[in-house]
Amino acid sequence: MSNGKVIPLRLKPAKRTYKQGTLALVPVHHCIPLEVEKYWKDLDKAGRLEPRWYAERDPGWPCVYNTILAIQKGTYPALMYMLMNDDRQIIAELTLDNILGKAAQSHFSVHPDLSYSDTIDVGKDAVAIILTAMVESATKEPMLYTLYGLTPLSNKAACILALKTGYKKMGVLPKSAHLINQGGLYDDCQMSLITRDDLIGE
Repeated sequence: MSNGKVIPLRLKPAKRTYKQGTLALVPVHHCIPLEVEKYWKDLDKAGRLEPRWYAERDPGWPCVYNTILAIQKGTYPALMYMLMNDDRQIIAELTLDNILGKAAQSHFSVHPDLSYSDTIDVGKDAVAIILTAMVESATKEPMLYTLYGLTPLSNKAACILALKTGYKKMGVLPKSAHLINQGGLYDDCQMSLITRDDLIGE
């Protein structure tokens, strides 16, 4: 991002093979809208939407839809990608925001039908695509060198998943998550990160 604007990207390549096939990283606005809606509603039915959007007062599909519109209009400087399998089914989501230079905060969710082992594989591969394949259109330089996460400690499963997908725990950031849809409480966050250098040579 430069001067508050998201730099145009090129993905080269945009796919990566994981255990169950090929994983494609697709910008949300290039996906079929009904498929995107179905993905988020499936998360909602499984009780996974609220923890993913813990900072929103009413984390339903309308909230997600408005976020996608804000990204498309440029009023919310973020990048949202849907991850698709060989059957073009959306199996996961990765959003990048709070972009600082060549570092970005990452947010990750997976479809409820995905197994835990596949969730880890998809998470690893999504991160690898972001850090090794995303380039700036003008310079062809890597757009990002670092991804970092802030995960509420109350979400133990997500904290563990971050580490299993290659992130390193850097510490705990006190009271850094405002759980608006959970009574407005503040929670400490696990701060973790992964760099491009961590992946070079894999």
